[in-house]
Amino acid sequence: RAHPLRPPPLPPLSCRPFTPPHMTLTLDAQRLAIDFGVDPRLMAERCDKPCVQASDVLQYMADHPPAPRGVSTCDGARVWQPAEDPAERFEPGTFGSEPFRLRGYQREALDAVFAGTGAQSGIVVVPCRGGKTVIAMEIARRVRLPVLVVVSHAQSAAQWKAEALRCGMAADDVAIIGTDAFDWRYPFPVPLVIATYHMLIGEEDNRRSDNLNMILAVRARALGCLFFDECHCVASREFCKLPSFSANLKVGLTASLVREDDGVDAIKTTLIGPVLYEVPLERLIGEGVARRMSILNVRVPLTACAQRGLKLATNQHQQDCLQAMHAHKVAVLAGIARHHLARRDHILVFCDVISPIDFLKRALERRGIAVFATVSGATALECRHEVFRRFRNEPSGALVLLTKVADNSIDVGKASVIVEMSVVSGSRNQIQQRSGRILRVDASRESVSCVMYVLFTTGTREEAFAAKRSEYMRDYGIPSRMLDASELRLSLPPIDEDEEAQGVRDIAAAAARADDAAAASPARQTAATQATNRLFREEKHAKRARAQRRGGPEQYSLVPNRRLFHESEEQFARGVAFKSA
Repeated sequence: RAHPLRPPPLPPLSCRPFTPPHMTLTLDAQRLAIDFGVDPRLMAERCDKPCVQASDVLQYMADHPPAPRGVSTCDGARVWQPAEDPAERFEPGTFGSEPFRLRGYQREALDAVFAGTGAQSGIVVVPCRGGKTVIAMEIARRVRLPVLVVVSHAQSAAQWKAEALRCGMAADDVAIIGTDAFDWRYPFPVPLVIATYHMLIGEEDNRRSDNLNMILAVRARALGCLFFDECHCVASREFCKLPSFSANLKVGLTASLVREDDGVDAIKTTLIGPVLYEVPLERLIGEGVARRMSILNVRVPLTACAQRGLKLATNQHQQDCLQAMHAHKVAVLAGIARHHLARRDHILVFCDVISPIDFLKRALERRGIAVFATVSGATALECRHEVFRRFRNEPSGALVLLTKVADNSIDVGKASVIVEMSVVSGSRNQIQQRSGRILRVDASRESVSCVMYVLFTTGTREEAFAAKRSEYMRDYGIPSRMLDASELRLSLPPIDEDEEAQGVRDIAAAAARADDAAAASPARQTAATQATNRLFREEKHAKRARAQRRGGPEQYSLVPNRRLFHESEEQFARGVAFKSA
């Protein structure tokens, strides 16, 4: 099928742009120069080499992208007018032959985007399972301009492509950078290009040449629509450059527009645009799109052996591992899993500390709980697809151990129970995203209620984090309450002291191995050194300010604030030695 924006045949030599005598252009570079209207003399000033490749032309255009056309400013907002540039639009039916079947709140979201005569850039907030992808595809179908979708990870990109094909797009019109191959020499490779945040901002030296050319080809053209999935990530230090891509329309999609810093204001004002539409979770539940759920924050006391282990821990990471995996908490998890597996429920167990996750799997299996699979950052993408596919099709229920890789944009199908083993931060966005994993309505088990267990250790920082997140989820519309582990009425066997002591040693050993591996990494050493130096400077300024207020001499300490920077004695000694050198 002929591409609607395929460039014309290469003109004869007499029509080609002037090339300085000291440089030559390859055939692909000449085609791109004609396509973009690039003066080779500018390329000669930029490229100090005799032969200009096509990648050099793409890099130049990526550094100097064209201004988006069809854009006007109305009351400080960016608005796209479809009548100003109709010639460059794709053929009807490229993004779907017919209008999609939309729910009421989806039509309201589209009306908010297409208010007036054009389309306005901004943010659409829809809870998990609310159909944000369908809203984006309908926007693309109406605009009919090149689309770039930026997602959080590779599995989310695969889900976006599958949804686009389900909406009626041809397989040749959708491409994922890094997975699919397409000819980047066209004015725009395919109508719908999907990429991850990390792919677009990663170091050029770490990319393959074909991926780099695809990214440069996308950045070098004025996009029609630029969609940011999970747009709350855009305000981070790494991803804040992405909204600078040239695009007629920028739309952010998220289920939780909340951050622990002031990044939400930057997203609304400078990076993307204001919140155009937001639908509450109660409406989705009322329309039967999402299921009702509740959150139970379970207090789990520390055992005496675990308390002794915490006193011997040398850094915060080791403390987090012991707080997440001590014997009492593992026993409560086993009781919860046994109760729900008997009801044929699908269970997701999240553990933010990765190093002792193998210990947790062995501990559950010793208690007679079969672990279906373990998914972490080291799990290959194809293996993740297969695990979640089999998990969705398991008729008798299953339990999967997960890390933070499954926080956002993961379709787990029939899952109805979530257990959080550790609460290492007070991130409200994290608990809201994780709760969305079990909101999907399962037609075969409509009567099953969803529940999320948050297991936190009393007397630790997990307790404060759990209280903060519980209050936020109540305001969000999900019932959340605190209770003791004894109130669950689980039949828990007595804890073997020898087995518990061996478990504490295994957890500490796993945490120590992870710390050694992190210290051996050059990137981690650089980050640790930078953090040490930063804390030295902060403490120095604080000491100086206190001394000036007292009117006495300045006093300095070589020990950083341990509450802010937790490290082992060996790592701290290396940092002091580096500072002295």
